[in-house]
Amino acid sequence: MGPQVVSHTIIKENWLTRAPSDSAYISTLLFGVLLGLFGYWYLGDTWGITPWMAASGQSVLVKHEYWRLWTALFAHADVAHLLGNMSLLLPLAFMLTGHFGVVTFPMLGILLGGLINFIVIHTMPPEVGLVGISGVVYWMGSSWLTLFVFIDRRKSIRRRIALSLFLTVVLFIPETYKPEISYMSHFVGYLLGVVSGVVIYYLRRSQIKGAEVKEIIYDPPEDEVNPEFMDAEWRPVTDSLPDDVRPPKSVI
Repeated sequence: MGPQVVSHTIIKENWLTRAPSDSAYISTLLFGVLLGLFGYWYLGDTWGITPWMAASGQSVLVKHEYWRLWTALFAHADVAHLLGNMSLLLPLAFMLTGHFGVVTFPMLGILLGGLINFIVIHTMPPEVGLVGISGVVYWMGSSWLTLFVFIDRRKSIRRRIALSLFLTVVLFIPETYKPEISYMSHFVGYLLGVVSGVVIYYLRRSQIKGAEVKEIIYDPPEDEVNPEFMDAEWRPVTDSLPDDVRPPKSVI
């Protein structure tokens, strides 16, 4: 019987290491321009649209102005609020669109943004308006991290979970509390993102696994390893040196 060959398989490439689709560049750019324009128009009350964009319990639940659940996503309290959201939204939009298509973002993301706002206004005083797309940003971030945990099997599951938790703390946990910020939007968005990531993965699981490129690594049989090297007793280097070049012994 010949020597037994030991092998193990590693994953070199997966769904997330592929180049993003070309549509991701155009889609992300257009969405960023659209978000910036509506933010500018809202802050400047261009064409008198400012009173019609924010969502509140009074306007949505009492007056049934349901479009506000989505127009509120494109309204922001100030320029800093807008730029802060865009700094995370644009790279996440590029990654989600590039790897999972426009159905995932912007279509699903914006649709669920309205649901996030609908849930959140139930927790707010009815006269308080809700603006901003941060709930969608948190949805995007947690969706991507959840998909990463499922897909990138080049790393152990423990490392993937640890990295996802670390990025959640660094990117999504605020350092200070600000009463004007809707942390409920963040929480609901993040929670829905985890659910969405799980659903997206299982709906596309066969495609995702089919994109994995694997490599088999063969370990040499034990009898091919030099037995003299394996059995050699370790000894200090000075034991093999001639007497005239050995270091002198210590004298007490």
